[in-house]
Amino acid sequence: VLVKFSLSYGKEVHQHAADNGFAPSLLSVSRTHSGWYCIVMDYIDIDPDLPSLDSVLTILKNLHEAKFVHGDFRPGNVVVSNSKVMLLDFDWSGKMGVAKYPS
Repeated sequence: VLVKFSLSYGKEVHQHAADNGFAPSLLSVSRTHSGWYCIVMDYIDIDPDLPSLDSVLTILKNLHEAKFVHGDFRPGNVVVSNSKVMLLDFDWSGKMGVAKYPS
């Protein structure tokens, strides 16, 4: 299990990605009294392999067809685990036209 805290979190996007097999299972998302999100998810081991371009494009297509944006799509947030490409870090993800990268 992995626990992280964040001031924002795209729970709906993370759940969609997990349901489609390209994110760790999301176990719980709750708000603390101080307004932080407490996110609990399955821990994954990360392989040293690089993800294939086709796999990355498939993930992006899936998100965009569902009208989601990731918000921080970069090499450190796209990993390989047990030979599957996985997306991490949904802090700035959300619905297209709504979610924005913080300025």
